[in-house]
Amino acid sequence: MAPDYAGKNVSVTAKVENLEAAGNTSLSKSVKVNADGEAVATFEFVVPEVTGTAKISLSASCESLKVDKSIELPIRTPYSVKSQVTTQKIAAGENYNFDIAKFGIDGTNEGKVSIYSMIPLNIFDRLEFLTSYPHGCLEQTVSKAFPLLYLNRLLEIDDVTKQTMNNNVTTVISDINAYMRSDYSMSNWRGGNYVNPWTEIYAAHFLVEAKENGYNVPSNLLEKIMSYHASKANAWRYNVDAPTSDVIQAYRLYVLALYGKPSTAAMNRFKSENLQPLSKTLLSAAYSLSGKTKVAKTLLEDADYQSTKWQSDYYISYGSYLRDLAFGVYAEMLAGSDESFIQPYINIIAEKLSAKDWLDTQTTAVAIFVLGKYADKNNLVASALNAVVSVDGNTNAINTSRPSAVVNFVPKNQTNIKVENKSNNPFYASVYTKGAVAEYDTEESGYYYKMTVKYYSKDNNKEINPASLQQNAEFYAKIVVENPNEYQVTEGALSFIVPAGWEINNERLFDDGASYGGCNYVDIRDDRANFYFDLKPYDKIELTVYLTAVYAGSYTMPPVRCDDMYNNEIYYVIPARKVVVKM
Repeated sequence: MAPDYAGKNVSVTAKVENLEAAGNTSLSKSVKVNADGEAVATFEFVVPEVTGTAKISLSASCESLKVDKSIELPIRTPYSVKSQVTTQKIAAGENYNFDIAKFGIDGTNEGKVSIYSMIPLNIFDRLEFLTSYPHGCLEQTVSKAFPLLYLNRLLEIDDVTKQTMNNNVTTVISDINAYMRSDYSMSNWRGGNYVNPWTEIYAAHFLVEAKENGYNVPSNLLEKIMSYHASKANAWRYNVDAPTSDVIQAYRLYVLALYGKPSTAAMNRFKSENLQPLSKTLLSAAYSLSGKTKVAKTLLEDADYQSTKWQSDYYISYGSYLRDLAFGVYAEMLAGSDESFIQPYINIIAEKLSAKDWLDTQTTAVAIFVLGKYADKNNLVASALNAVVSVDGNTNAINTSRPSAVVNFVPKNQTNIKVENKSNNPFYASVYTKGAVAEYDTEESGYYYKMTVKYYSKDNNKEINPASLQQNAEFYAKIVVENPNEYQVTEGALSFIVPAGWEINNERLFDDGASYGGCNYVDIRDDRANFYFDLKPYDKIELTVYLTAVYAGSYTMPPVRCDDMYNNEIYYVIPARKVVVKM
């Protein structure tokens, strides 16, 4: 206000939506203007445990002057999403009632009723894991969309869900440009220099499949990407010092054949090498796509999909038993193997996906993708699904020849779901619900990693307790992660999320980024910093995050976590803590 108003009183009122006044805080205040023409009125609010948007409308008046101002604030949850699945087999002509209790923060709740005529396939938990995965290397970005390409062959999906899926696929196609390098190779991280051969082929595989499914993948761009891979394939030679790397060449040859431009000479040379089981599988797929099924079948003759020795190298190709099994089953499909041989393995893939065991992003995406390809290739039509799903009395009729169908709902405090089987055969019904649960890790724990986090004043570099800080205090966190073991740990991800009253100062804007040396990639935002790195045996990395205590109030600081992104048994967590920023 102008100095002319010095000494006068200003009336300030506040109106709020989705907020609550803290304690005895009044929403009407009177403050006096100082000699500089300024006046400060302070209101304290409590953020409810509900997501959405909060709105604060302020009105200030002094004599004939009046000012109105409104601000909208997004309410997001830092908590992790939890899910529950209940499955029941329902005989023909019978019905079953599910009584579902809502859990989690309001605004984060979703539910799905799924009907399956063949095998119970509870994949929504897996899809949620992929789409909400907090990290974004090239593999993880592609895995968000890859299984969506053929999902509608497995599930009867409503138009809204189809559009959401299409948007997700289109977004990932566009996002891949951020990883592209000038020679049409792809970096492992946005704008980076390091190229992971497996993941760049995986991205090319996705683009070829997306274009085949009618998505807009620029033909000129795809041609240049595949020319790059053709050049790599033709130049490849077996390396006795890196025998497991042959899976890279096998995958590249498969994707080139899928694109319609097989590198026949390279395939024939490659076939004579001493190949790993997965390499034979992928090469078989390449021959099948090239019309040479006799050669393809020969390559599959000694495949043993039940042996864990069949698994490829984790460090080279993110190998896992289930991921490699899925590729193997797809190769068998392309080679025209008997359905009686393939079906049991399809059931194993479905069962593994439906179980609660942790799976990494690559395994999850490829397994779902292959089930979709199986449904697509076999024009999978089960016995007709005829059912009525009633959610709190609101009925949804299902009549489809697809092997499964889905009904979406929003859980209430108590939701009754009645499923009636109108078919001539039994089917499975599953109810999936999810919600963000207001809970954190409460104990420090870990395996393989060791980690410490200490805080220091920026003024004098002395260690401080961050539990109580003065507003505008500048300080920093020093994080040390160690690998005290004799084996290398790769794909490490450190997540440092700050409470809502703190902000991160991105030092990379002001110096050479030395605070983050040794990282493969760093992703810094206002409220979080993610660091990605590998650790050699007995090695450690030291990271510094500069911070400011900005907003007065009481907050919860989420846990500090370090995880191996492809092995959930390797981790370290420092639990959540309460912090205060004082005025």
